[in-house]
Order: sequence, then structure tokens, then C-alpha cells
Amino acid sequence: EVLIRLVEPKKLLREMMERRSKNYAADPVYLTTFYREGVQLKNKFQSLTEAVFKVYKPSVLDADADDQVKLLKMSRIDNREKTDSLITKIRSGVEACLQLDIVKNIPDFLLLESRGEFYTYISRDLMSIDNRTANVVYFEQKKGVNEPLFCGELYIDSENSALLQARIEINPTYIKEATRLFVVRQAQKIRLTTQKIVYTISYKPWNGTYYVHHIRGDLYFKMKRKRISFSNPTVHTWFEMVTCHIDNKDVTRFPRSERL
Repeated sequence: EVLIRLVEPKKLLREMMERRSKNYAADPVYLTTFYREGVQLKNKFQSLTEAVFKVYKPSVLDADADDQVKLLKMSRIDNREKTDSLITKIRSGVEACLQLDIVKNIPDFLLLESRGEFYTYISRDLMSIDNRTANVVYFEQKKGVNEPLFCGELYIDSENSALLQARIEINPTYIKEATRLFVVRQAQKIRLTTQKIVYTISYKPWNGTYYVHHIRGDLYFKMKRKRISFSNPTVHTWFEMVTCHIDNKDVTRFPRSERL
């Protein structure tokens, strides 16, 4: 059997955006999540942090309302030697997980009317995700746009137009130029250069409404020490958060004293 389809990728994205109010939570909700982040140098763990959070998620339609996080439990393992020093400060972590809820925090590649001219959208094959058939839309920045933007794949439910999954990364062609966006501060004798930045986001339904299920970020940097040319190890920092429980009863914002 041969199936021939004619799919307009921008039409799929517009339908996905138009159905946000039907597919995703229009009211605030509590998410209990498991979170962890780590730093690896030369494939060896330097630090590992694990935590359980209670997250206040406002309506996906309220762009001005911020998420809030309350820490319930935390543990940390630190394998750095005493001779080690702080070499860099990298933008990542809990705040990044909240920002990567791209259904609520709309990224530029989904703003078709204002930013769509910077990207090329291509419809790819159908895929099965959690027993749901999804249309795959690939996007990348157009030639002539010379700045580090995203590229990747969006998996959109073919029946209800819900975003099921997304895999996005900084365009490899301009990955080095993205260093200034991720590295805030470095030691004088250390220079980090971005090698690869990849994020994955997935959503799953609960009682007929989709919620963010899993978010992961992997950031790779090449580390160079001044006056040392033979050793340029890779620093891999990563974070992820998975939703374990959803509660939509008596949801209120956290008091200031309880917020992370």
C-alpha cells in the first residue's frame, strides 16, 4: 500500500497554536517533578544534583504569569578535588527547564507571523509516538540568516494537532557564535567554546489535557587552557526534569518564603 499525502507544514503549526487552549491546561496546576543536573569532564562526573520539586504552572495562555518552584527534597554529590576552582558559569538548570515549556513560552520558530520569514519549514514522514500518529515538521534557518538560531523537529498529533514532542538544537553551522549566549563568566586561564546544544521536550495527556512530561538539555563545550595546547577536554553539562504527579485542586501561587 502506498500513501500519498500533501501536507503544508506552516498550516500544521498554525493549527497547533490555535488549539493550545483546547489541548493544554487553561487553568493553573501543580506538577510534582523529579529533577537532576550534572557536569562531566573527560566523561567523569564532577557533580550531580537530584531534587524533587513542586511546580506551580499557570495557564499556558497567560504569557505574563511566571512558573514557580518549591523545593521538597535535594541531594548532591560533588567529586571535584580541593585543588579545582570555579572555571565557568553556564546558563542552565531549573530556570531553563521552565523556559523550555515551548507551548507556554513560545519560541521564535513558532511565531510564524513575526519571525517565520527567518525559517524554512519542511513536512517529513509520519511517526508513532505513544501509540499516536504524529506529523513531523522539520525547520531550520534560511540561508543568509547569519546568527545562531534553532533547528530541529516538531512532532504534532495528526488528529488533535497537539505538540507531542520536540527536538531542537542550536544550528551547528553557528554553534561557536552561541558561546556568548550560554557562558556567562570564565576564569582568565580558561576558554570554553560551545560544541553542541540540544534540547528535547515531550508532552503527555492526563484526563484529556496535555501537560509537559519530560524536558532535557545537553550542552557540550570544548575547554581550552591557556599555554596548554595538547589537552582540550569536553565539558558536558546536562539537566532534565520529568513530571511524576499532576494536581489541579486548590491551586494557588506559593508564598515568597517558599519559592526556590
